[in-house]
Amino acid sequence: MHSPGKEKTRKGPPLGTKRTVKAQVILYPGKHDGQRERLKTFVEATVPRQRIKLCRSPEDVAKTLGGAWEKSSVAVLMASDQEDLDSLIAIGEPLREVKLILILPDGKKETVERGHALHPRFLTFIDSDLGEVSEVLGKML
Repeated sequence: MHSPGKEKTRKGPPLGTKRTVKAQVILYPGKHDGQRERLKTFVEATVPRQRIKLCRSPEDVAKTLGGAWEKSSVAVLMASDQEDLDSLIAIGEPLREVKLILILPDGKKETVERGHALHPRFLTFIDSDLGEVSEVLGKML
């Protein structure tokens, strides 16, 4: 029974409207100091900081992916060297659950083949124009 003066308040959008979930960005800018800061700057220019989860290691990426993330999330990962790439490849299946932008340490055939094992939507290299990453990220969101 309804008591006068004690209105129930409902949180969220009005009934009949859809709730929109904004994609989150999982960012691992690698260990390469110069490029790390450039990548962070480009991503932060494209996505509000509150929508970015900054990961400090591949292990942090794996832990983050083990949590509750939307399928619409995008991971932007920079492998600074072969060891970084090995660690990212070891994450495996959880990286296939999100859209992936992968930045490789070099363009050697072997490195590119290994990077493709992660099924990135966009692949580029650490010494390339990171502005492209920003453009692609904007389109993916």
